[in-house]
Amino acid sequence: MINEVEIKRRVIRWWFNVASSAVVLFFGLALLAMRYLLHKNPFGDKFWPLAGLVLGYGVIRLVFHLWRKGHLFDDMEDGG
Repeated sequence: MINEVEIKRRVIRWWFNVASSAVVLFFGLALLAMRYLLHKNPFGDKFWPLAGLVLGYGVIRLVFHLWRKGHLFDDMEDGG
């Protein structure tokens, strides 16, 4: 019973992390769309460092959590 609850918690936490990573990526893509589709650049010279950090963080975070999906239950006895 406890293992079933822990499995559900880990899966829900994993989905939350993947969704939040997608939101970060969406924000970075929105920055690019704002600059190139709407021709607005509110950040001036700081646009590329900001956009690069947001997109890089989103990609690294998403890749990490996708990799982590295969290892969610490694520390449980029955393997989940």
